[in-house]
Amino acid sequence: MSAVPEPIDVHQKLTKEHRQIGGYFGLMFLVFYLCTPQGGFADIPISFLLKDTLKLDPQQTAFARLLIAAPTYVAFLFGFIRDRWNPFRRGDRAIFWIFAPIAVLSFGYLATGKLDYSRLLVGAISATVAYRFLAASTQGLAADVGKRRGMTGRISTIWNIVWNLLAGVAYVIGGWVSDHLTYSQTFEFLAALTLIYVVLGFWKPKAVYEGDDDRTANLKPFWPEVVRVLKHRPVWPAAIIWLLWSFAPGFSTPLLFYLTNVIKATDTQYGLFFGIFAFSFIPTFLLYGYLCQRVSLKKLLWWGTIVAVPQMFPLLFLHSPNQALFLAVPIGLSGGVATAAYIDLLMRSCPKGLEGTGMMLADTGFFIALRFGDLFGAWLYKKGGFALAAWITIGVYALILPMLLLVPKYLIQTHDSDEATEEAMVEAFEHGVTP
Repeated sequence: MSAVPEPIDVHQKLTKEHRQIGGYFGLMFLVFYLCTPQGGFADIPISFLLKDTLKLDPQQTAFARLLIAAPTYVAFLFGFIRDRWNPFRRGDRAIFWIFAPIAVLSFGYLATGKLDYSRLLVGAISATVAYRFLAASTQGLAADVGKRRGMTGRISTIWNIVWNLLAGVAYVIGGWVSDHLTYSQTFEFLAALTLIYVVLGFWKPKAVYEGDDDRTANLKPFWPEVVRVLKHRPVWPAAIIWLLWSFAPGFSTPLLFYLTNVIKATDTQYGLFFGIFAFSFIPTFLLYGYLCQRVSLKKLLWWGTIVAVPQMFPLLFLHSPNQALFLAVPIGLSGGVATAAYIDLLMRSCPKGLEGTGMMLADTGFFIALRFGDLFGAWLYKKGGFALAAWITIGVYALILPMLLLVPKYLIQTHDSDEATEEAMVEAFEHGVTP
């Protein structure tokens, strides 16, 4: 008869495991969001290469970025491959070993030779494909661990803090890089950083990969799994909410030309604006990390959305670059709780065993909304200036409120500290049982 563990021993074990999980995903998110061509360190230099070096106008710039992001429009396929593939019998870690070197070679291609329009497209699209596979493993693994251990809110907090911290650093450094470094030096740096993903493939924390062998050893037939994703109702409202939050035609290209051409901000000031904006999310992410263990996700979704809807309103009153830098703080603070709550919801909504597919389905909506929204925003900017693009963005955000009514109640009535994990709730739904 085995001894019953003391409460203090259980607490210490859980604390150690939570630190291990936090450290692993923190490092993984850090590498991913620093290096990914879509939103990472490369984003600003690529934008300025299109605008200043290749001399493209707003709509041409937006269209080029739309082409570079093409693999993200079918991101769910990368997720589905991840969920059904077990290369070298090492699962996600082998995916790191395969696709990180491909990304390195893509950045190396961009760093060599004369960088014209076609070379930029080929290299950036290749890097984007590699990073979609890395994204599928990173996000699918995070959702799997979050549901299994009942800590989707806390993983969402880590995810978003690292995401915005790195986005802020990327924007600040990216603006400086655009002013001071050559494009070859930029892409060489990205290639070197991407190699860290290969190292991550050799680290296998028990708290993270516990149960992963069962997932990869019991892969179900192809078409029934496709049907299961399509019929899994909880994932669709979550994905649409994420799409609406990502469809921001006033940001990106319209804001680039508005700040640099109208407000007369330099490249460095433009990068600094987005850096401050990204950093300003972090206090409300930390607040979410505290609240998600005490307040139901339902309340966090509603209050976070209500605060976030008018996020762009202050940008209508800019008169100088310094004023833009000041207003970046309240704009960022207003979006933190909503962003963390939406990712929490996404992780809870994934079908069991298809976490990569569910998360990358949301990623598909995110990038379609981001890039086509950017193209739409460039058209709005040309027709009615920045104000028109900003008001349309606020209207799109408001559409999230009625979508919250379609989210299954059982999925959001609990908080992280409840005994019933999100995995148990999803399993109950799939078996026709309402918790």
